[in-house]
Amino acid sequence: MVPDNVPLEQLSLYQIRERDPAEYRKIKDTVFAKHTDTKGFITCATSGFKSQMRIDFQIDHIKPMSESGLTKIENLQVLSRKAHQKRLVRRIEEGSVLHSLWSHAV
Repeated sequence: MVPDNVPLEQLSLYQIRERDPAEYRKIKDTVFAKHTDTKGFITCATSGFKSQMRIDFQIDHIKPMSESGLTKIENLQVLSRKAHQKRLVRRIEEGSVLHSLWSHAV
């Protein structure tokens, strides 16, 4: 359990969901809205893949938490599951330190 005195922006999405489900939903809805067009299509920030189904996407930190990135709307993007996987593999190959994959499970 994360102490209540830790600011939400320093928590992963998983931790925010555990601490404050309403705030988690608000963050998630805001990030998806930022990437959704007027016809309801969500667009991957890196590949351009489009779908109307949220399950096809994951929320990703632009600047990873392992590199001092925060869970703030301006640091979150929607990636297709395939693009997200590619990004994780690339970071592993580059030797970047990954934070818990739970932070990406949304």
